[in-house]
Amino acid sequence: AEVNLDLAFAVDQPTRIWVLRNGMGSSLALGESVEVSLRRLDSQRRPLISDSDEAIGSVSEHMVDLPAGEYEFRFHALLEATGAVAQRKVLLQVRFGEAPCAADMNLDGGIDGGDIDAFFEVWESGLVAGDLNRDGGVDGMDVQFFLDHWQAGC
Repeated sequence: AEVNLDLAFAVDQPTRIWVLRNGMGSSLALGESVEVSLRRLDSQRRPLISDSDEAIGSVSEHMVDLPAGEYEFRFHALLEATGAVAQRKVLLQVRFGEAPCAADMNLDGGIDGGDIDAFFEVWESGLVAGDLNRDGGVDGMDVQFFLDHWQAGC
């Protein structure tokens, strides 16, 4: 399987961008890679974020202040499985502004009972978004991580 996401965008005033890539899965695969990059489209095309990893089951997090200008964002993931079963999941979150609060699971800007429902829906399904502590697994430690942040208000 191969996934490509290429976006061009512009910002008209300085802003912050937060990018999280969190991958997990089981079994070994052949030809596995993941890449995230953000470049400013000026005369130098400087990379502001450049991260690539041969293992999809890894985590990277970036927070960068963007001056006004034009940008190119790229996400590429490739998995060519051998005869063995391979299961991989990659969560890509991109947000302008500050990183979201770990307890704001429904991303409504508040911490309330809706976040509890949203967390357990994701956690029970085993989706990579349920790996809040980013240790590569969805388990009881993520429940504790969520509850600690929810009780603290973030």
